[in-house]
Amino acid sequence: MNSVPEFDIDASLFDQSSYSGRFKHFLSIIDPRLLAIGDNELNAAQTLLDSFKKNPKLVRESHSNEELWMAKRVIDSAVNSATGEIIHPIARMCAFIPSSVPITLGMLTMTSTPAILGLQWINQSYNAIFNYSHRSEPSRDKTQILKAYALATGTSCGLALGLNKLARNIRPPWLISTFAVMAAGSANVAFTRANELQNGVSVFNENGESIGMSKIAGKYAVGYTILSRSVLLPIPLMVVPGLLSQFVSRRFLGGRTSRLVDVVCIVAAQAVALPACVAAFPQKLTLRRDQLEPEFHTAKNEVVYVQKGV
Repeated sequence: MNSVPEFDIDASLFDQSSYSGRFKHFLSIIDPRLLAIGDNELNAAQTLLDSFKKNPKLVRESHSNEELWMAKRVIDSAVNSATGEIIHPIARMCAFIPSSVPITLGMLTMTSTPAILGLQWINQSYNAIFNYSHRSEPSRDKTQILKAYALATGTSCGLALGLNKLARNIRPPWLISTFAVMAAGSANVAFTRANELQNGVSVFNENGESIGMSKIAGKYAVGYTILSRSVLLPIPLMVVPGLLSQFVSRRFLGGRTSRLVDVVCIVAAQAVALPACVAAFPQKLTLRRDQLEPEFHTAKNEVVYVQKGV
């Protein structure tokens, strides 16, 4: 017997209507081993899923449910489900931990102004790339993209640097540092995805058909992303590793510090915190039609759907 449910190309291996299902889904696609998947494997997975769409019965005869779900996992990890664009490997969720561990370690240990500013610029540049890659609407205007990047990194770095300076005179300092990361990350998301706020995002019916563009829906999409990634996520990422490292140092190392312990604590915190926080809200938001602009109030169904992005 198969150890997984029967494959459904329009569904997920895990129930996306429940928090635990969303947590398991994101846990499965942050696996750094997915970075080893090359273009050939990605193309093969896409070809397999395209073949399944055309002739499910034929594909089921030659491929198991495990193989089909694995192909979908590969695509989910490498393709933006809202725009259909292939995400650059550095911006995929499976690259988050390898990319952010050195940044987080530096932010928790560096104290000089040049080091803090440099790390904030690297961190916010990475965040801008990640935010843009996981947006909920396609964007082709390169001028707008560069403008959004400049505003996102400039504003977020300024906020982070100013608040980190304030933290030197406030106890506990990590509280202000965490707030700095929250404020900077929120500004980054807002500027990087400003197109969704200004022009709106697509609204879909129950059949997946677009029924219009909504600026209000864009605010929901960006707002929920800010809540999950810029407000909830920094708390465990900035606080938990330090507390874990202190506990291990005092309990097992006689008070001595260890960079290896710091790195292990950061990785452990990120491996749990990232899927836990991103799963806080569904990828496909369900909204009442009366929550949107008046033109949607006469929609056939009471609820409509919006892609949130990550």
